[in-house]
Order: sequence, then structure tokens, then C-alpha cells
Amino acid sequence: MQIDSKPTGSSSHPMAELRNLPASSVLLLLTPIMVPSGFSNYDKRDTKPPEISKARIDKIDTDPFEHLGRALSKHYQRIRHVPYVPSVGFTETHEAFLMKADGIIIVTSEPEQKLGASGAPSTEAVLSKQADFAESVLTALDDEDRRVPVANFHFGDELSKPDVPEIENVWVADKYSARAVARIVQLLKTSK
Repeated sequence: MQIDSKPTGSSSHPMAELRNLPASSVLLLLTPIMVPSGFSNYDKRDTKPPEISKARIDKIDTDPFEHLGRALSKHYQRIRHVPYVPSVGFTETHEAFLMKADGIIIVTSEPEQKLGASGAPSTEAVLSKQADFAESVLTALDDEDRRVPVANFHFGDELSKPDVPEIENVWVADKYSARAVARIVQLLKTSK
């Protein structure tokens, strides 16, 4: 039996530890199932993306955060991208991936479409559910006495990023864009 000697919870210097993960490490990317703020204008080839119509938003056929996962995979060989539904929360599937992870990135984001209209939950309610998810990640790590670096990258208003004190919370940008994805990669590969 192998005993994991890591202390409980997130590490004290998660960004440094994420930067220095060995190539054989598993990096878990947890992203909300939603259209992030700015995605309707996203074009991974251009830093000044063209406008995309509302019809394009309604017909999204891929995970908007797939671009982030692909960008990270150029620097981390073993990315595991597992989406989460904020209103459902942390599931057994997340726990299974979490227990194999050597580092964890949680993404939180304000939604693209204006919530609060036609009975949809408010932006604050959606962000609160994402913060609950992040706290559940920490609880699961604590329950298994695992200590791995955990960071939260947030897209949206800087003041609205979830307040989860045990996780390093990094505001990335107001909108999800190619430039914002490049910023995350740059933050994680500095000193690598």
C-alpha cells in the first residue's frame, strides 16, 4: 500500500507548484458547462475577434473551454478536462478524476447571455454555485487527506470572482478570449 504523505487540502503556493509539475503529472481542468462571457466574440486565431451573431451562441456544438484545454496540453502532457454543471455541483465522476490529479485548475466564469431574464438564475446565483463547486473540490481532497495545488481562474468582472480563501483565485479577464487563454498559459509556464 502506498501512502500519500501530502498534507490536507490545497498547497500554500499553488501557482509555483502547478508551474513545476513533472511531465508525468495529471493536470485536472474543471470548467463550467456554460457559455462564458466573451465567447460569442472568441476566435482562437485572432486577438481582435469578429462579432458572432446570437444565432452562433444558440448553436454551440463544442465546449467553449476546449480551447483552453488544447492550449494547456501544449505545456502539460496529461490534461484531463472534466466539465461541471454549476447547478448540479460536484459528482462521483469529478471525485474519480480528482483522486488521480497531481494539480487542479478550476475555471469560474460569468455567463455570456444576460441571466435574470425569463426566469434564469442571476449571475450572482450562478457564481455562487461555481464557488460551491470549488469548495466541494477542497472538501473531497480533505476527505482523502490529499494535498495538491489548486488554482481558480476567473473570467468576468474582477470583483465578482468567487471567494474561496483556500484556493488561489486569479482573475484572468473580463471576457473569455484568445488573449485570456494565452494569459493563463503564460502564468502557468513562467519558470517552467
